[in-house]
Amino acid sequence: MPHKKAKRSLREQERSKQGRDVAPSKNALSNEVVPKCVSRVLDAAKVQQEWHNKKRKLSEDQRGNDDEKPAKRKRKAAPDGAQGAKNSKSAGIKIQQGETLSHFNRRVEESMRPLVRDAMQSSAATARKVKKDEEEAAASSKSSKSQKAAPTDVKSSRTTKKAQAESDANAIKNHSAIVQDKHKDRPKDFAALSTSAPRRLNDIVTAPPEIKKLPRGAKPNQPSNAEGKKTSSLRDGVLSMAQKAMLEGERDRVIEAYRELKKRNAAG
Repeated sequence: MPHKKAKRSLREQERSKQGRDVAPSKNALSNEVVPKCVSRVLDAAKVQQEWHNKKRKLSEDQRGNDDEKPAKRKRKAAPDGAQGAKNSKSAGIKIQQGETLSHFNRRVEESMRPLVRDAMQSSAATARKVKKDEEEAAASSKSSKSQKAAPTDVKSSRTTKKAQAESDANAIKNHSAIVQDKHKDRPKDFAALSTSAPRRLNDIVTAPPEIKKLPRGAKPNQPSNAEGKKTSSLRDGVLSMAQKAMLEGERDRVIEAYRELKKRNAAG
C-alpha cells in the first residue's frame, strides 16, 4: 500500500542504490512555490517603495496643475458672457487620470465657489431691499391713517362710552325686575310649617317620664313565681327567707340521697 511505510530492509536497499551526497531532485525545497504570506514578508520593502513612488508622482502632478492656475485677484462683476464661460468651464471639468475622487470633488467645489457666493450675496441684498420697502410703506400708511382719524376718534369714543353705560344700566334694571317677579309668589322658608315654632319652652322636669304605651310590637312582661306560673304582680314572684331556707334543705336532702345511691351501686 502506498500509505504504508516500507520495510527497513527495502529502505536500506533503496538508500544504498541512491548513494550519499546526491544533488537535489526536481521536488527539492528550492523548486517549491513561495507561499503568499511569506512573499508579503519578503517583498515588503519592495511594495512600500512602489507605493511611495506612486504617491510622490501624484502629488507632483497635482502641484503642477495648481501652478498652472492664475493668481487670485479681486473679484469683479463679470458680464453674462464671462459668466456663461465660467459655467461651461465648470461643466466641462472631468476627472483626471490617476486622480482620486476626493481630489476631484475638491476641485469641482473650488471652481463653483465664486458662483455660489455671488448668488448668495445677490439674494441677500434683494431680500434686504424688499424688507426695507415694505417697512417704509407700512409706516407711511400708518401715519396717514392716524392723521385722518384723529379728530373723529374722540367723538366716536365719547358716544360709544355713553351708549355702553346706558345699555349696562338698562340691563341691570331688567335683571333685577325679572328676579323680583320670579320669586314674588314663592312662600318664604319655615313660614307655613307646623314644626317651625316650638311648643314648650323652659319646661322643668320633676320626675322621670311615664311610659303609658308600649312600643310597637312589644308584649307586656308578666312576672312568674317559683312554680313557673305567671303572677299578676311583682310581689307574688319574690321568695321569702323561709321559702329560701326550705329550698336549700330540700336541695341538700336530694344530694345526700344521690350519694347513697351511688355508694350502694358501687358496693353491690
